[in-house]
Amino acid sequence: MTYYNFSIIDSLKILIDYDLENFIILYEYLPKIGTSHDETKEYGTSDFYDSQNQNPIQLDRDSLELTIEKLKRTNGLTYNEGGIGQSGNAKDCFETNEVTEELYRIIKLIETAE
Repeated sequence: MTYYNFSIIDSLKILIDYDLENFIILYEYLPKIGTSHDETKEYGTSDFYDSQNQNPIQLDRDSLELTIEKLKRTNGLTYNEGGIGQSGNAKDCFETNEVTEELYRIIKLIETAE
């Protein structure tokens, strides 16, 4: 087993139904919103709910942020190291990675099999 495999297993173990729904909606929303910074892949939920955003995400903010924090603990999502103009491991900030992509693929596969 590799760290990658453990990350996927741990992520799936901690997600309840609400988290699974939040994750799918979040993953499919990300291409529509873009990242917080041009030079990173960092997203921030504050951008999702900003009053200037013409396409806000249709999820409860607290519920979404709880899902994000769960996934950051298992490497289902990751975070930037921080620095000038970046948020690092702030509550509402995250980045996607190869585990994120595989989680989405697995969850959608299970969803379509039902």
